[in-house]
Parts: sequence; C-alpha cells; structure tokens
Amino acid sequence: MAHPVHAKVINPKRDPFDMIVSAKSLVASSPKIQRSINKDVIESVKLTGVIWDPENPYAVVQMRGKKKILRIGDTIRHHKVIKISKSNMVIQKKKSKVTLEVGKEKRL
Repeated sequence: MAHPVHAKVINPKRDPFDMIVSAKSLVASSPKIQRSINKDVIESVKLTGVIWDPENPYAVVQMRGKKKILRIGDTIRHHKVIKISKSNMVIQKKKSKVTLEVGKEKRL
C-alpha cells in the first residue's frame, strides 16, 4: 500500500515561468541600462529605399521602428539631407558627412 504524499501549494495561480522581477522594473531601476537602450533605439537609422526621380528624389528611412520619407533639405537627428542618389543618401551635421547605403543601418 502506498503512503499518501502531502504537498503544500504556495500559490496555485502563479505562473511558474513568469519572472518574479519584471524586465521593465529592472530597466527602470537602472539608469545605465536605460541610457544604453535609449541610445540604441534613438540613434539607429536605416535607409530602406529610395523613390527615384532625378528632379525630386525621396529617401525612405526607418528610425525607432517607424518609417519616414525625406527629401533634400529635410533633417533627421540634427543631420541635414544634402544628397539622394539611387543607392544612397548623404546627410551632414556641421562639417561631418555620413553616407547611408540602401538596406544598411547606421548609428548617428
């Protein structure tokens, strides 16, 4: 004859795979982690495509998960769009120029 096993259930409604400390609260409690995450999200820009018209070209960029359509003279992250070609876009901040290639991501 088997002996009955008695187990105490502490919280039957708690998901055993749920974290005790949420990632959100961990990030909120650490300014260093928060700055690192914000820096990656804010400064990452990807040229996803070009709408080509020799007289009026447009660049399609993705930043912070959102797409924006830019033309020459527009600004993105304090950089001014100075040139758009079929395969890239050149932006300038003060004397520094940055070339973004179609399909590639850069940090500004």
